[in-house]
Amino acid sequence: MTLDGSAPRPIGYGGLRTLARRWPSALALLMAAVTWGSSPRAGLAQALLMFALGYLVAAAVGRPRLTWLLAVGVVAALAVLRLQHRVDPFWVLLGAGVVVLTLGVVLRRPHAGLVLVEAGGVAVFALVGIVALAVDPEVGRILLGVGWMSHALWDLAHWWLDRVVSRSFAEWCGVFDLVGGVSILVLPLA
Repeated sequence: MTLDGSAPRPIGYGGLRTLARRWPSALALLMAAVTWGSSPRAGLAQALLMFALGYLVAAAVGRPRLTWLLAVGVVAALAVLRLQHRVDPFWVLLGAGVVVLTLGVVLRRPHAGLVLVEAGGVAVFALVGIVALAVDPEVGRILLGVGWMSHALWDLAHWWLDRVVSRSFAEWCGVFDLVGGVSILVLPLA
């Protein structure tokens, strides 16, 4: 018994509770470790655009609780696009962003401002990807690393505001993007 009459907690109890609350961060670290340094520059640019597109889709749908399901759909779409070799997935994702923007503004008219903000994010991160693919590979690598880390700040803002995506998703994405950005800057590209 402790001084207050309660049973003592087992050693590590607080750590397990913290880990349970921070499961998105733990999942992001695990996924980052598995994928560390395994993508070519084009794949990293596609992923950066996919991150922003996921937020645009979430804003267009307007249901933060569906974020994880929507994210799985966006990742699956990119995976399928990467299986074909006729059209660059980057440009298909960008085109999908225009369609989602249009539908989001029309269907979510009272909340069109959120959709437009996310569309601005898509535009900025798409531009980073386009420039990163057009310049010298070493400069492009640095741009992509900074772009990924900038998206981590975007995630932090979304986590703080708790509006467009679920907080758990914003936390996961922020940690994944930050670790990914650092690995892009530290490791040579595949």
